[in-house]
Amino acid sequence: MNSPENSTAQLGAELASSYIKKGFSKALNGDLSSAIEELNKAVELEPHNDEAYFGRAFLRKRAGDYQGAIADYTKTIELSPANAKAYNNRGNTYFFLGEYNKAKADALKTLELSPDMNNAQILLRKIEKLSS
Repeated sequence: MNSPENSTAQLGAELASSYIKKGFSKALNGDLSSAIEELNKAVELEPHNDEAYFGRAFLRKRAGDYQGAIADYTKTIELSPANAKAYNNRGNTYFFLGEYNKAKADALKTLELSPDMNNAQILLRKIEKLSS
């Protein structure tokens, strides 16, 4: 038998998931600000949902909110330390902002977690090219 707390938590998780899906649907239709609002609802409802933070980070980066994206990728990493994609995407965002040491650290961590992730290898080559 489910306790009321478990039922409430399950309902919250399902609702957060629906906000995430709705947000990405809006993003596909070109409405990034509404998409981000949907992900905000998911984060508010489920503050430990790494998928919500990761999705919002991705959308924030696409909308040009690079600092917001970095904050959300960082939160994703706090919640899910083995998330190689979060390190990779944060590293690429740091690179875009010219923060090459942070970008390199994230690319190296990405490869530590997922040695075959080609994007991190490309990022490291770009950073090496800039420093030579």
